[in-house]
Amino acid sequence: MLPYVLIYLLLCLSGAPRMTKGASAFIVFFWGFFLLLFMGTRYWVGCDYFGYLSRFNNIDYEGPFFSYLFREEPSFHLLNYFVHSFDLGYVWLIFVSSLIILICYIRFSFLSARPLLVLALFFPVMIVQLGMSGLRQAIAAGFVMMALTSFTAMGRVSFVVLILLGSTFHKSAIIFLPLVFLIGKEFSGLKLLLMSFVLLPLVGFLLGDRLDVYQDRYVDQIYGQSSSGGALIRYVLILIPYAFFLYVRDSVKHELSRIYPLMNLFMFLTIAVFPLAIFSTTALHRMIYYLMPVSILVFVSCAPYFLKSNLARVSILMPVLVYGVYLVGWFGSSRHADSCYVPYKSELFIDESGRL
Repeated sequence: MLPYVLIYLLLCLSGAPRMTKGASAFIVFFWGFFLLLFMGTRYWVGCDYFGYLSRFNNIDYEGPFFSYLFREEPSFHLLNYFVHSFDLGYVWLIFVSSLIILICYIRFSFLSARPLLVLALFFPVMIVQLGMSGLRQAIAAGFVMMALTSFTAMGRVSFVVLILLGSTFHKSAIIFLPLVFLIGKEFSGLKLLLMSFVLLPLVGFLLGDRLDVYQDRYVDQIYGQSSSGGALIRYVLILIPYAFFLYVRDSVKHELSRIYPLMNLFMFLTIAVFPLAIFSTTALHRMIYYLMPVSILVFVSCAPYFLKSNLARVSILMPVLVYGVYLVGWFGSSRHADSCYVPYKSELFIDESGRL
C-alpha cells in the first residue's frame, strides 16, 4: 500500500499550489513520464494482468491486417497485432496502452487551472483501479475524456470521431455519442433526466451478456459480498463534488464559463444513472469510470469558491482529503487491492525469475 499512498501524496503536494501555465505544464509532463513508467512497466500487477496476457499469447495474429478490422472492438486487436508484428513482448502492450491512457488523461486535466491536482485525484480510481487493470475501458474512457475537451470547445466533428474511436476499444463509450446534440445548446435538468430513460436501456444493451462475465470476473471473484457496497461507495464519491457545485453554481457559471456547461451536464447525468444502483451494480461500476473524470474536475474547480477570503486556499485540500481517505480505506479493507496490487513490481526492477 505504501508506494501508492506515497505517490498520491507527492502528486497532491506538487499539484496543490497555483502556478504559471509554463511551470504547471512542465510538472504535469514530468509526472506523466513517471506515471507512464509506473503503469506501463508493471509486472503481475492489476486484476486483469493474466487475462490480457492470455489473450496476447493465445490469439492468432498471423492473419492479414484487415481481418482484425472486422472483429468486435477492433482497435485493441490491432494494438495487439502491431505489438506482435514488431516481435515485442507483453510489457509493450501495457506500455503503449498506458501511453494512450495518460495522453488522454493529461489533455483532459488541462481543462482545470490545477491540472496536476486533477491528475492526482485520478490516481486512486482512474489510474490504479482502471488504468492498471481494465486496459480497454481505460483507453475508451480516455477517448471519451478527449471528446469532452472538444465538447467545451464546441468541436462537434472531433467529439463524434473521438467517441467512435473510443468505442472501438470498449463499445460502451458509444453511450456518450448523443451528447453531440447538446454542444452549445441550453438544456434543462428535466430533459436530461428524461434522457436517462434512453441512457439506461442503452447501457444494458451495449454491455448485454457481458454483465454476467463482468460480475463473475471482476466483481464476485474480487469483491465478493461487498461488490454492491464498492459500487455505491464510488457512486457517492462522484456525487460529493456536486454538493459544492450547487452551492457555488452562480460564481462558477460566471468565472468558469467554458467548462460550466460540461459540469452542469454531468451533474444531471450522474443523477440519471442512479437506477443502476438498484438494477445492476456491475453496470454502475462501468459507468462510474466514465462519470468520475468530470466529477473530479468539478471538485478541483469548485473547492476554492466554497470558502471565502484566506480560507479559499485551504479549501483545495478538501478534494485531496476525500480521495486520500478513499485510497487508504480501499487498500486497508479490500481483498481486491491486496490480491491485485500488492506488492507493486516493475519490469525495470526484476530479474529473469521475477524477483526484485
